[in-house]
Amino acid sequence: MAPASNHLRAALQTKNLTVRLKWSTDTTITSLSSWRFGLAQFWNQKPGYFDQYMTIYKMSRILQVHCRVTVINTTALTPAEVVFAVLPYSDYSRTLADVKNLPKAKFKYLSGGGGMDKTSLDYSAALNDWLGVDSRSIRDYQQSASEAASTLALLPDTPVLALYVGGASTEPTLRVFLDVWYDVEFFELEYPGSTAVNAKTAIDMTGQRSDDPGYFEDISSKPFSVPHSKVEPKQPLLIRR
Repeated sequence: MAPASNHLRAALQTKNLTVRLKWSTDTTITSLSSWRFGLAQFWNQKPGYFDQYMTIYKMSRILQVHCRVTVINTTALTPAEVVFAVLPYSDYSRTLADVKNLPKAKFKYLSGGGGMDKTSLDYSAALNDWLGVDSRSIRDYQQSASEAASTLALLPDTPVLALYVGGASTEPTLRVFLDVWYDVEFFELEYPGSTAVNAKTAIDMTGQRSDDPGYFEDISSKPFSVPHSKVEPKQPLLIRR
């Protein structure tokens, strides 16, 4: 019986790649504030490593969004509230009181004094659950690199996961911490990279002489390169005493 191989093996590059990426931020607010996280687009709130993946793949789609918010009330005796809901983008401008009436809204209250002055709330949402169809078969819910960086809605009624944070009476000073995880699928491999992503121009090193590491001649604007063997050595600097 032949011995088992100890060689390590690598899988071939898949035509579709699914990963979980994270976007986060924190801010201090003194008035009613809201955030929207697209179930189909990023609105330039791109998670880490997204741009790097888009230099390999041409398109992407969001499969699921999970958001966690932590709010700290720094104003004594002034309560606040946190509300999550999924609604059409065209309804994003609704008031906090309106959003609380939605059937699947989640909310928490936050005390300013004499109670808990910090609270956290989680919400998960997937585009397919709200569309009722498989979004992978619809071009309108796919993103290129330029579309992911855009702040315009793909469609007027694209579902969004909306977050509203504000005072229950007067407006307190609140510290808001946001963490958003995106399950993203990248597809349509292309080479050598997406034309929508700005890549750094490589430095032309044909003017580098192997016998002098400190010498470099920029010949990127010249029509052809001179072979190293034909490059004349530098003349020594003569100093008269």
